[in-house]
Amino acid sequence: MIVLHGSPRRGGNSDTLADYFVKGVREAGEVEVLDFILNDMNIRSCQGCESCATSEGHRCAIDDDMQEIHAVFADANIVVWATPICTGGI
Repeated sequence: MIVLHGSPRRGGNSDTLADYFVKGVREAGEVEVLDFILNDMNIRSCQGCESCATSEGHRCAIDDDMQEIHAVFADANIVVWATPICTGGI
């Protein structure tokens, strides 16, 4: 299982909910959980070069921290996205 923390605000609502979820999963059994705090990682935007679609091995041309996520994403049984919903400051 991988958990992607998408909020830039550590300790905010999304981050806190993800932390409680991970804690519950770990307490419930022997599930490997990989936590990724996306805002703390060096991840660049897609450049639309299509290297991932056309290169041998389908590897992204950008060598950043996203490679860590790519390495485990396809094999993950569960992917959890924890991201805030921002609606005009409400």
